[in-house]
Amino acid sequence: MSMKNRNIRISFLWQLASFFEQSEVREENGKKIVVKNYIKPNGLIKWFLLNIPIVWFFYQFTVDPLERMKREVNFFESYSGEVLVPKIIEKNFEKYYIKREYIDGRVPNLKSQEDLYRVGVALGNIHNKDFCLGDTRPQNFLILNEDMAIIDAEQSTHECKKKETKAWDLALLFLFEFWDDPLIEPERYFELIDAIYRGYLSSNEDVGWEEIKNIFPVIVLIPPSLLTSIKKALS
Repeated sequence: MSMKNRNIRISFLWQLASFFEQSEVREENGKKIVVKNYIKPNGLIKWFLLNIPIVWFFYQFTVDPLERMKREVNFFESYSGEVLVPKIIEKNFEKYYIKREYIDGRVPNLKSQEDLYRVGVALGNIHNKDFCLGDTRPQNFLILNEDMAIIDAEQSTHECKKKETKAWDLALLFLFEFWDDPLIEPERYFELIDAIYRGYLSSNEDVGWEEIKNIFPVIVLIPPSLLTSIKKALS
C-alpha cells in the first residue's frame, strides 16, 4: 500500500471516529476540562449499530444515555487499579452530562510493539479488578510517559468475572489492529498481537485462544490468515 493511500485511509478512520465523538474540550478557570454529553445523536447512532441480539449475547452493550453515563461514572469513581482514570468534576444525571479532568497524553501507536504491550498490560490490570470495557478502541487509551490512562468507559461493566466477557475486549482490540492496516502481512500482524498478549499475560492470564475463537461477531470480521496469527500468538 502506498504511503498516500495509507494516509487517506487513516484520515478517514479518524474522521469516522470523530463523527461519533460525544466529548469536547473546554477551558474553565484557566484549566482544560472535558465535557461529555451522553444524548448527542452521533453517540446514540454508534451504539444502535452494535445493539443487535447476536452482539448482546457476547457483551451487554447499552444504548440508553443514562445507563451509559452511570457505567462511565461508576468506572471512573470505582476503579482503583494501576491505570489512570480522569477525575469527575461535575455530573448531572438529569441533563446527561459530566465534566471531567482533561488528561494530556497520546493515543497508542498501533504499529509500535512497545505501545501495544503497554495497552495489553493496562487491559489486563482492568480485568484483574473485574471490570471490562466493552469498547477497546485505541482512542480510549492514552499514554502518559510511564503511565497509561483510560478516558472512555461508557460501556464498561463491573460484572466481568467470566472469561468470555473479558475475551470480547481482547478480540475487539485485535479487530481494531486489523482495521488499522487491512493489508497487513500475517507475520507482522502476529508480532503486534503477540505484543498485546504478552502485556496482557503480565497482569492477567484469564483469556486465551479457546475464549477468543468463540467471539463470533468479532472473529468473523478478521481474515482467516490473520486468525492463524492470533492463534499462534495466544498459544
